[in-house]
Amino acid sequence: YSQYPLSVYDKQNDVLYYSYRVHEDNDKYGDQLFCLDLKTNESKQLTSDIFAINDIIPVNDVVYLLAAIKGSPILKPIIYDKATGKLCVLNENDNLEFDKIAYDFQNDTLFVSAYNYDDLYKSIEEVSVLGKYLPPDYYIYYYPKGTDKPQQLIKTERQLIHRMAIYP
Repeated sequence: YSQYPLSVYDKQNDVLYYSYRVHEDNDKYGDQLFCLDLKTNESKQLTSDIFAINDIIPVNDVVYLLAAIKGSPILKPIIYDKATGKLCVLNENDNLEFDKIAYDFQNDTLFVSAYNYDDLYKSIEEVSVLGKYLPPDYYIYYYPKGTDKPQQLIKTERQLIHRMAIYP
C-alpha cells in the first residue's frame, strides 16, 4: 500500500518499520513511516509530512530515511528522532537530489550519494545534441557524527553511482 513498498526489521527493539500510503480528506496522499511492535502486534503511524520513502535504516535512537517531503519531488536524507517524533531534513535548502544512502554501524556515520537536480535536466536536454545520455556529476558525501553538514568524499565526472556499500 505504498508507491515504493519498504520494510525493515529492527532486531534491537523487535519492531518492523515500513512505508504505508495515507490518504487525506483533500484527495492528497503520502507514504508515511509506520512502526509495528512485534511483541504487541500494534502498529503506529510515525510521520505525516512525507510524500515518498525510498529507504529506511533504524539506528539506535533514530531512523534514517531517504525520502521526499510533501510538496517537493526531491529526495533528501531525513532523520526521524524516535524520542521526540520529529523529522530533521538534511540538506533541505540546497539543490541536491539524493538517491543512495548507507550507514556505517562501526563508525556511526551516514553516507549518501547525490547529484545536482538542475544538472539532471541539463543532461536530459543534451541528449538531442549528443545523441546519447550522459548523467550529471554524482557525489558521495558523509555526515560526521553529531553534525548535519555533509563532507564530500568523491565527485564523478558524469558517471552514475549505482550502489553503495559500507565495509570496515
